[in-house]
Amino acid sequence: MTMLPFLTVCKDSAPETLLELCLKYVVDHLDTICCIDPFTNDYKLKDGLALPSEIWEKILHVYQQCGHILDDRFVNIFKNPHTTRLQRISLRNSSITNDGLRVLLKQKLIELNIDNCSNITEGSLVHINKSGDCLLSLIVGSSVRLFPYFHLHSVYHRQGYILRTPNLRRLTVRNLVVHGEKMYFSLLLHSLHNLTYLDLSGCFDLGDLSYLCELRSLVSLILYNVKRLQDAIGSLCKLVNLR
Repeated sequence: MTMLPFLTVCKDSAPETLLELCLKYVVDHLDTICCIDPFTNDYKLKDGLALPSEIWEKILHVYQQCGHILDDRFVNIFKNPHTTRLQRISLRNSSITNDGLRVLLKQKLIELNIDNCSNITEGSLVHINKSGDCLLSLIVGSSVRLFPYFHLHSVYHRQGYILRTPNLRRLTVRNLVVHGEKMYFSLLLHSLHNLTYLDLSGCFDLGDLSYLCELRSLVSLILYNVKRLQDAIGSLCKLVNLR
């Protein structure tokens, strides 16, 4: 059924809900839920305040939507996972650092988007791997230096993995360029046997993709703007579960 134009206009011009208005007020007046730590100058959640995870996630989203800078100072309010619960968060275009991400990872996240977060580096990989059992979806976009540039005799090769997220279902890694390291992506995906969705758009030097044949649950594969895919045709033809 095609929606009539006047119905679309009515929907777009609908007034904001009471919840939306309240959330906007809160993020513009953080003193309603926070105080300032006199020693660190970070935001600190007021004692006795507890809200469900859905509200905290909306506060995080609206805070960015209203033009506020999402940084370590703000995410400090999520320092105590017993009073603030988060499951699904997007840090896209934020200025958060490894320290801020470490605070958020204590929440046992199941979905994490760190697209275009230029202050997140390889130092966060340790924290992600420590909390990796709960993670189901991970987006690592452009400008994020999460993954290492390494040689085969590095610690990652010795331990047998780069990313330790055994229950991960969806992984997006965009524009990761690794020159002259043919086994890199094989090691990156080595332990991710439960993947159903994989996006490697813009990544370079993926090799023949034969390592994808080990991902038995994979049904969605995106290889947009990946060079030399002709070298991987044989492997791609073996991925019979792709939709």
